[in-house]
Amino acid sequence: MRDPHPAALSSGLAEIARAAKRQAQRPLAWAAVPAAATAAATAGLLTRTGPNGPEIAVSIGLATAADLATVTAALRGLAAGRLQADPASALIEARLPIAALDALAATPGVRRVDPIRRPLAHGLTGAGVVTHGADAWQQAGYTGTGIRIGIIDVGFTGISDRLATEFPGGVQARCYSDIGTFSSSLAACEANGETHGTAVAETIADTAPDAILYIANPISFLDERQTIAWMTGAGVRIINASLGASAVFEGPGDGTSPHPDTYYAAVDAAVTGGALWVNSAGNSAELGWSGPWTDANANGWLEFSGTDETNSFTLAAGQTVVVAIRWPDRWGASANDYDLYLFPAGATSPIASSTDVQAGSGDPVERLTFTAPTSGSYDIQIAQIAGNPVGPIQLLVEGQADGLTYQVPAGTLPSPADSTNPGLVTVGAVNVATPDTIEPYSSRGPTVDGRTKPDLVAVDCTATTTLPQFCGTSQSAPYVSGAAALLLQADPTLSPAQLAAALRTHTVALGTPVPNSTFGWGRLALGPAPGTPPPPPPPPPGPPPPGLKALSSPGTAITWRGLATSSTTGVHIVFGERTVAGDAVVYRRSTDGGATFEAGVQLSTAGVQAGYAAVASAGSAVHVAWLEGDLGGSGPVTLSYRTSTDGGLSWTAPRALSPPDGRAGNPALGADTAGHVLVAWTDTLSGRVYAAASPDGGATFASPRAIGRTTLTPFRNLADLDALPSVALGSGGRGYVAWASGPTRILVRRTADAGASWLPVQVVDSAADGYSRPWLSAYGSGVAVAYAARPSSGRPTLAYVRRSTDGGATWQIRRLVSATTTLAAFEPAVTMKGAVVRVAYAQCTTSACTRARVWYRQSSTGGASWSSAAALTGTTTYAYPTGVAATSRILVLYDAASSSTASAGTAYLRIR
Repeated sequence: MRDPHPAALSSGLAEIARAAKRQAQRPLAWAAVPAAATAAATAGLLTRTGPNGPEIAVSIGLATAADLATVTAALRGLAAGRLQADPASALIEARLPIAALDALAATPGVRRVDPIRRPLAHGLTGAGVVTHGADAWQQAGYTGTGIRIGIIDVGFTGISDRLATEFPGGVQARCYSDIGTFSSSLAACEANGETHGTAVAETIADTAPDAILYIANPISFLDERQTIAWMTGAGVRIINASLGASAVFEGPGDGTSPHPDTYYAAVDAAVTGGALWVNSAGNSAELGWSGPWTDANANGWLEFSGTDETNSFTLAAGQTVVVAIRWPDRWGASANDYDLYLFPAGATSPIASSTDVQAGSGDPVERLTFTAPTSGSYDIQIAQIAGNPVGPIQLLVEGQADGLTYQVPAGTLPSPADSTNPGLVTVGAVNVATPDTIEPYSSRGPTVDGRTKPDLVAVDCTATTTLPQFCGTSQSAPYVSGAAALLLQADPTLSPAQLAAALRTHTVALGTPVPNSTFGWGRLALGPAPGTPPPPPPPPPGPPPPGLKALSSPGTAITWRGLATSSTTGVHIVFGERTVAGDAVVYRRSTDGGATFEAGVQLSTAGVQAGYAAVASAGSAVHVAWLEGDLGGSGPVTLSYRTSTDGGLSWTAPRALSPPDGRAGNPALGADTAGHVLVAWTDTLSGRVYAAASPDGGATFASPRAIGRTTLTPFRNLADLDALPSVALGSGGRGYVAWASGPTRILVRRTADAGASWLPVQVVDSAADGYSRPWLSAYGSGVAVAYAARPSSGRPTLAYVRRSTDGGATWQIRRLVSATTTLAAFEPAVTMKGAVVRVAYAQCTTSACTRARVWYRQSSTGGASWSSAAALTGTTTYAYPTGVAATSRILVLYDAASSSTASAGTAYLRIR
């Protein structure tokens, strides 16, 4: 019954390719009789008609990431479209003409070609709020305010009609219309008519009504990974997935997979990004079977019970299921070969099959996708083709089908519900009417390696405005996601693993022993709310409330100040201060979010003129750079550096990072938790920007290298000067230095390895004149730069922000943040986390700019829209920001002097 096909091609795609060949031999054109496309559509796959005939969306697993270029070139030659790739996952996704499937499978470097299927929703067709005790928490003030929750689902039809009534916290969207194609328009999330995601969102909002929801309907695995990066980059702390992998089994059942292109990897990425992953357990307890290989009559067919070689279920016309089997063998090197067949009841010819070859390669799994052409009963059969009988054989059906004739509910968890990641919780279902009884369809553990799953259960079959009765583990999971938001509001410091552990403790025990693989640790029960309602997190964009601290004595602060924050060690501030003994660099620390500050510590050398300080912090490390020397004259000025590994309690001895005979200026630095430190400064004698990198937390630095001008040109005038650098470090060694090149350009140079090597210089903006110091902020793979520039010659400078979401490879259009008046804006400072961008800037209050005030604005849309500007200072001083940061509070550091000509001012911190 098996036809040979290329080993890299899944059996389902091989059948489609064979249909394409048969059709090509006919005299009629493809468009006239699209038999192959019909076959693909019957299998529930993503197809369309392209310029070269019927196309299908495929996932191409590579042998190694090094094969990416070769396979991509081959795909271009095969007229592939909508191509997207991820080297880390060794994966390419594309739309490919069906006629080219065999040629793709034969391409060197191609390990596996599978069709792309949408994820499988775990649904079946507000009382749970009370059952789980969330009502008491809401009455105590815990409503999820400020908590961001992501929802990854198959569709959100009707959600736009409910925005004003069901989701007071607001909804952000990333809606896919094709693989790799998305927008923020809800129309694409509603196009397929699927209401499953809308019902999930309503269930979360019932429990955590003031949470901010981030919704997405990714189509493919790479869409999913990009969605996770978008969510975690925007500060999402909880991701709800009321669905399972379309492949059903993505690993051997021990919660891992040897392949990088699986939902296990997606879960790991989300948790690493700071988000708890809440996954429904699935609804396959009545659609699973496992048992030893039994073949008493030695005819090569598995006997499920007695002599019965079929296991049957019923489908209605149009219903789609995925049927999968798995057996214990080495993944990637399976030598025991089984095939999977589906027959109409009583028929002798299969209507669908999965016949991949396992002959020392491939995975010990077979799966087929089937859409019923007519209502009726269908028989599953499993054949042994080669190798030795092994067991147990696991069979699982995912989709809306009646139960199997022969059922084994234990071990029916699909991927990734059995993940080992401690930041994932798996949720089973109990009916709201009988909350101590497991739903018969709720999938159960244990995992293949014996771990207890699910983690807990929650109710289902409660009403939403979308569905009068929303049944399945699809509803149980969002109840847990909403409860997680309340716990997180009560304690925002919880990591994903800690939040998962907290959920397991907020349960009523069910079953024995506890935990068990039916109920886990029990039914979700939040219990009494904490005695004192927590203070609400920052309100939506608007004027910050009063909160002002003077950090220096009046009239003693000089030159630049620096501000840095760390979730581990607190708020760190440095500034130049005029003392009796001379100008010195002073460091101050707060461990309570800026409410109080410890006494100042002088970091600069006693008796040496010092100023222009910068600070960065990451984890428990704090780094400070400043200038020492003849600051007011023409003698040497060196860049000095000190670091603290205990959050600012003790410091290393000062060291010089610039040449002793040079004249350094404008220091800037950045650091990350991996121990990378990047310092930049200007050599004012040559007009060049230099950078020095440390791979070991500042213990050692590589020799400085010029990253701006490539020729040594003595500084003659402003046009010769590369100056005013800013530094930021993102994730994975991404680093950025921005600076002003003369008065005409803002430049950025990037590094992918924390300063070991550098990519070419980029021009972020250019104009006739008027640029000021740029300011950088990075988070993950995103980076933002703020700067001031003239919109046209003769006009005053205005403050702008440009943002990149792909590590600086491309930049969005610049966004104006200051008021368009005849008064100049200058010195903008920026901080960003995902799509949330915060800016403080100065704007003159007089035409001569003898007075200026500090303003604050923020955007939650990546700069597309902004809050109203809020004034942080009055009109009687000359004030400008020197830092902005955001943790649980928003902090703006600024200097205020009596006028623009004052020799010194006062360092203030404004806290929101």
